[in-house]
Amino acid sequence: MAYLNWRGNRIFYLTASPNSGEDTATVLCIHGAGGNCRHWAHQLAVCDDWGYRIIAVDLPGHGHSAGEPLDSIDAYSSFVEELIQLLDLKRPILAGHSMGGAIAMELAARQPDILSGLILIGTLDQFAVAPWLLESLQSGVMPMSFIRLAYHKNADEKLLEQATREAEKVSAPTYLTDFLACQSFRLSATKELCHIPCLVLFGAGDRLTPVDRAKDLGRFFPGYQLAVVQEAGHMVMLEQKDKVNNIIKDFLQTSLEHSKE
Repeated sequence: MAYLNWRGNRIFYLTASPNSGEDTATVLCIHGAGGNCRHWAHQLAVCDDWGYRIIAVDLPGHGHSAGEPLDSIDAYSSFVEELIQLLDLKRPILAGHSMGGAIAMELAARQPDILSGLILIGTLDQFAVAPWLLESLQSGVMPMSFIRLAYHKNADEKLLEQATREAEKVSAPTYLTDFLACQSFRLSATKELCHIPCLVLFGAGDRLTPVDRAKDLGRFFPGYQLAVVQEAGHMVMLEQKDKVNNIIKDFLQTSLEHSKE
């Protein structure tokens, strides 16, 4: 674990590197709305198996990072661009979950040459946030029923209890800022995006970003690889970690092997 300074704010991140000792490429992981870098704990644990350095960051105002949440996907993508510079990363692969995927796509649309690939998990080119959720957050209450909707209907009860405890530590204004940013997000297609290797991964039982919307990303990434994980919801990388890790490993070792420096 480590901190860096971004515009006077301490930004927290977790990092893991393979034991090979070689100069390896990096997978930079961006969490979703109201989340934190520990949502990528199971991916950080397999850096040796993947053969990649893995970094997971707490966005400003989230987890252990200081500052306030940013008010747009564009602002978050600018933060990630500056983070890449501060960490001196050479063409990393961006892995983004939900809002994090929107952040990754926005940065790829603006600065495609600084990335070598995208891993998009449970994300869309535009989101429809439920009005009842926004109304509750505007009144200062984060409904814990929403947290359960983020998991498969048959998810393990212990996992749900852990997720609820974690969500209770996040303020309603933080969730509201993030969800409003998601609601206003619209990805604009560019020719450059078409050339970025892209893995799109969904949980088959995702009730927040349904897998049937995955096809919408095809107009931005016509050559994308789609993977659907059974018995998983929106938090697929926590619910089915081994399956997700194997899918990502295959993507890294086939589609992206040439991008390692």
